[in-house]
Amino acid sequence: NPDQNSFRDFSVKTANKTSIFSDSSNDNVGIGTGSPNSNALLHITDDGTKANTVRIESTDNDTAVGPVLDLRRNNADGTATDGDNLGVIQFAGLDDGGGSEVYARIRATAADTHSTLAEGAIEFLAAYNNVETEAMRIGPINDGGSANFGVDVNYNSQSTVDFRVRGDSV
Repeated sequence: NPDQNSFRDFSVKTANKTSIFSDSSNDNVGIGTGSPNSNALLHITDDGTKANTVRIESTDNDTAVGPVLDLRRNNADGTATDGDNLGVIQFAGLDDGGGSEVYARIRATAADTHSTLAEGAIEFLAAYNNVETEAMRIGPINDGGSANFGVDVNYNSQSTVDFRVRGDSV
């Protein structure tokens, strides 16, 4: 703790640049930043000089297992509820006024949490006229009373969608 910062538990610096920083006041860690975002447990900053910001690599020689990124919901009370949000990949950036906007998300939900009939769904959401719209769903589709598994574009008729399938020949 060379700066005598009472909240800094651990810091690695190279050439006056912070590589890894741990801040106990917010219980977060920064990689590539000395001031990790207080709303994130792990904040990784990339200056654009690398081809990848994060790489998860497996060196296993068989086809059974590859790299796995496990987004896991583990409710504190030990129960699950239909519709639980299991995880989100969020795509955010700046708008033309310099503010932060969420432009799109991919969300996984536990559509049905029955122990022997579990069903999941992947939802693709995007901002359209500043409103988040579910553009496509892969999973259980309620089609007039009976649920079927499939792909639904414009799930629940949430918006006007221009759906096109294109190819090289007719």
